[in-house]
Amino acid sequence: ITKDFSELGIELDHLYERLETDLDLLTDPTSLSMVLEVAIKGFYHDYGRDVPKDATRQAYHSMVRHGRVDFGRLHESMQKEILRNMISSPSDLADLRDQLNLVPPAQELVAKNKDSVNKNFGLEAYGQRLWKMYCDTLSGQNEKITFVDGEQLLECFLCPTRLNLLRIK
Repeated sequence: ITKDFSELGIELDHLYERLETDLDLLTDPTSLSMVLEVAIKGFYHDYGRDVPKDATRQAYHSMVRHGRVDFGRLHESMQKEILRNMISSPSDLADLRDQLNLVPPAQELVAKNKDSVNKNFGLEAYGQRLWKMYCDTLSGQNEKITFVDGEQLLECFLCPTRLNLLRIK
């Protein structure tokens, strides 16, 4: 998804991929497996699919490594629980601060990204692309419209290791 941004000059290298916290900061660390199992069953059910064998284990091990969990993939109530428990642990707070590297990006980078976003995704750029589509359609010069195979696309995204509890209803 971000490849398009990079090709258009938007630099996102300063963002983090994982934010790990100690799994023991959850009051009941074993509850994560149960939450994942329920979420996966609902997720696959919503798409009319059978849950893959070992899906809960796959999801769990994509979120938890060496006793540390990816905070950003937990749902809000678990995130709040971790933060509440972290308040009484200065070492855990320091660990989180170190991972976040709370140094704002250079102003030059912010300005460059802003210019790229405005140029490529701003109202004027959007209007120009929309106008071109209208003109091409009216002139008969539009490309043949093809559709992605929905089943194939679903298979690419419906994967236990991609499960993110924060994105589930």
